[in-house]
Amino acid sequence: MKGSPIKGAKDVDPKWERTHPELVVRDYLRPGIPPNDSFFIPIENQSSADRTDYPTQKPTALLRKLIKASSNKGDIVLDCFVGSGTTAAVAETLGRRWIACDLSRFAIHTTRKRLLSIPGVRPFVVQNLGKYERQLWAGAEFGKENGKKAAERQHAYIEFILKLANSTSIHGYTWLHGIKAGRMVHVGAVDAPVSVGDVTQIAAEFKRKDAPTTQRRRCARLGFRFRIERGREAAGGSG
Repeated sequence: MKGSPIKGAKDVDPKWERTHPELVVRDYLRPGIPPNDSFFIPIENQSSADRTDYPTQKPTALLRKLIKASSNKGDIVLDCFVGSGTTAAVAETLGRRWIACDLSRFAIHTTRKRLLSIPGVRPFVVQNLGKYERQLWAGAEFGKENGKKAAERQHAYIEFILKLANSTSIHGYTWLHGIKAGRMVHVGAVDAPVSVGDVTQIAAEFKRKDAPTTQRRRCARLGFRFRIERGREAAGGSG
């Protein structure tokens, strides 16, 4: 403060503090080290026993902090993109239940191997949502048991996926099913991968004169699986 006789902490004595209380603020710390609003956690380097060489692996110490801060023993921890399995492994060691998902088979293999290396790991199940499981789910969910025709079940399935993707459905097309944020949306079949042939058909519908005008004329393709060879070249660069 300009003009103040106080230049440093040594200039404040108990008497002056009593006569000028408006200029003195004391901050009493509780026993221990005050927490910071940020923390530094190193990566799992080559000497780390937890290192898996999975490209997106997160440090064990980071997940330990997050899981301990946001759950209690016996709670369920969900990781929809489990990658190297750090979340599942840490949740297991902390006494949490867990559900781990990933589209990559390598991620599931890495996570399974990592869990099995934990001493005293509890039994767990690896589920594969394959073609027949998806068919069974679709039949139960969209009315096969109620006698609905195949076309009605397919329409219900597409509407369901579009709703999950927060997309608006459109009609009058075979391969274009919806629109979202300026892009068309194609919903792949429940029991077959999205192939190059599908992409070619999508591109053909884009070329129709009555096709909706969208930003950059791009299409988001939603599917359970994709053929390895499918790509931009099949659609002439239509995304």
